[in-house]
Amino acid sequence: MADKKPPFSLASQLHTLTLDDGTPLAGSKHLPSQPRIKLADIDALKNFLQQDLCTPVLDRLAPHLYMISTPSGSNISPLHYQRVKSRQIILTEDPRLHLVWYHDRIFVKPLPTYLLSYSFWERYLCNDNAATAAAASPFQATERQRLANAARGLLRTYFYLIRHESDFRIAQHEELQLVPKDVTWERFCDFSTAFNEIWDQDVAERYHYGELRLSRLNYLVKLFLIGRDYQEVNWQYSEYFARYYGPLLFVFGVLSVLLSAMQVGLAVEQLQSHHWTAMYRVYRWFSVAILCALGAVLAWLIGLALLRPFDELAYTVKMKSWKRSKGNTALPSLQSGQASGNQMRTV
Repeated sequence: MADKKPPFSLASQLHTLTLDDGTPLAGSKHLPSQPRIKLADIDALKNFLQQDLCTPVLDRLAPHLYMISTPSGSNISPLHYQRVKSRQIILTEDPRLHLVWYHDRIFVKPLPTYLLSYSFWERYLCNDNAATAAAASPFQATERQRLANAARGLLRTYFYLIRHESDFRIAQHEELQLVPKDVTWERFCDFSTAFNEIWDQDVAERYHYGELRLSRLNYLVKLFLIGRDYQEVNWQYSEYFARYYGPLLFVFGVLSVLLSAMQVGLAVEQLQSHHWTAMYRVYRWFSVAILCALGAVLAWLIGLALLRPFDELAYTVKMKSWKRSKGNTALPSLQSGQASGNQMRTV
């Protein structure tokens, strides 16, 4: 995709900004939907756009994200399928949480109104070679490129989040409003029709991946950035300690069964001295059978715990190799946007 061109046409834009003679966006004194951000204050505008679009931590982690997610920007289930997975869609304005999921919820960032305007893209994110100085972008080339890549990545995710009219209705629900309510399904399709043609080299590195599992993301931050959790999920001490109750009870139960079986094995030695040979054999072999069964169950659980992550890792490495051999393209089954979420193996 060309760097100097917005990812949608002027005719298909969903939000119109008034242009004046030699003063772009003069019809709007502030950033659309952000009355506190004045367009004349370039520093404040730049800082807001960086906070609203960029994901620096995930961009730094991008070389390692293949360890926790399928290396494809199309690895995104549509909104209706998020409900099939029993996930609650949580609205967030934080770009670092966009498409991050945790157990039964997934965070989704609404489409910023200013990204729906062709004029905004031309003025601030694309145009550094304008005919007049007034029409040129006020941002430096590197800043503009970073913001444009993050914005294109965010837009591309909506091609996969909203693939059906049912997804569109969910997106416009009163509690979410991911897409403005005055937009129709037909207009949105016109607006987003070319988003799947945005390639990885045109988006921020975070958007080389789709959905990210928060529990694994927290471990990845601790491993590679030597930091705390990427996002805190337990806001109360009771919730923090409650996650240890299950494993502790499991260990306690295993040790109890183990010690009981060993105690039975020692106790049956007294039966042999009383000439209860038959009972001695039954109890002795029963205790041995319990120990063997316990060992088999533990081996099975450990095998499952090791096999699934390695299986998922092997799959992501395979997809990464395929992607490298084919270039920066989405997986073929999802590139058309017609595949269902369950047709993509996710990790």
